Amino acid sequence: MANLINGNGYTGITAQVDADLLAGLTGGVTGILPVGSKMAGSIVSNVPRIADGVILTKEGRRIQVDYGSYDDFTIPAGTAGVTSYYIIGYKLSADASDNQTCETFVQASAADGTIAESTLKEGSSEVYISLYKVIQTGADNTLSDCLLPVFAPMSPEGGSDSGGDDSGTQDEDGQRGIISGTKAGLKYRCVYYRGSKLVFIQVDGTLTSKLSVKNSWYTVDYLPEIKPIIELSGYAIVNSLQSLRWIWTTDGYFKIGYARSVASGETQDLANGYAVHLSFMFAADRITFPNV
Repeated sequence: MANLINGNGYTGITAQVDADLLAGLTGGVTGILPVGSKMAGSIVSNVPRIADGVILTKEGRRIQVDYGSYDDFTIPAGTAGVTSYYIIGYKLSADASDNQTCETFVQASAADGTIAESTLKEGSSEVYISLYKVIQTGADNTLSDCLLPVFAPMSPEGGSDSGGDDSGTQDEDGQRGIISGTKAGLKYRCVYYRGSKLVFIQVDGTLTSKLSVKNSWYTVDYLPEIKPIIELSGYAIVNSLQSLRWIWTTDGYFKIGYARSVASGETQDLANGYAVHLSFMFAADRITFPNV
C-alpha cells in the first residue's frame, strides 16, 4: 500500500524509510558528503585518525563523525622488517531484534585485499564500510588514499556539479560554521556547510524540560542569518516513541511542535531529556547566507 510519507498526519517515518530516500539520492553508491573534513585520514603519533564527515552508504545508511570530532584506530604492533596491511572503517551491525549500531573496525588484509560491502536491508547482520588501508612497515604506519569517493554537490537542476561555468558561485569548500545556544526547554547546536551547489544543515538539540507543544509551536531562533527563500517543513522522529513537525520560516526561525505518539498518532507534549535531530540538504540557490 502506498503512503504519503511527508504528508500531514502520517507518523510512520522509520530509519528504513529515511535510508530508502538517501539511497535513491546517491544512486546506490557508497560515498562521502562534501561537508566538514570529509572523513580526512591522517596519522597522529603513529595512530590512524579519521576526521569529521558524513558517509552515505549504498543502501542509504548515514554514518557521521560530528563536526570537530574524530575517531582513532588501534593497529597491532608491527615487526621490524615486515610489511603488513590493515583496512579501517566502520562496521554496521544488527542484532536479533534488528537494533542497528555503528562502530569502528580494523581488519588485517593482503596488499590488494578488499572487503565486500553487503547491506542490512538484504539481511546481513554485519556490513563493513572500508575507508582507508593502513600500510605498516616495521613499526611505522601510513595511510592509503581514501577508498571512498566524495560526492559532487548537487546542482539546482538535480544533477551533479561536473564543472562548467560556475561564475558567481562559491566552490565546494565554501562557508561553514557552528551556531549553538540555549533557550528555555531546549539546548541546541547547528552545523552548516554551503558548497557551490549544495547546502547541508544539521540541527541537534536536547530537551532540558518538557515542551508543551501538543497543539502549538515552539519557536527557536536557530539561524537568524541563514534563511530559506520559501518556507520549508517536514517531520522528524525525536525518539522511538514520538515524532514532531518542523517548519523553517523565511525569516530564519525554526518551529517545532505538534508532536505525536508513534504508536497511536495522537498529539502530545515533548518529554524531558529526549534528543531532537534534524538534517537538511538543499540546492544552494534556495538558501540565503550572510554576505553572499
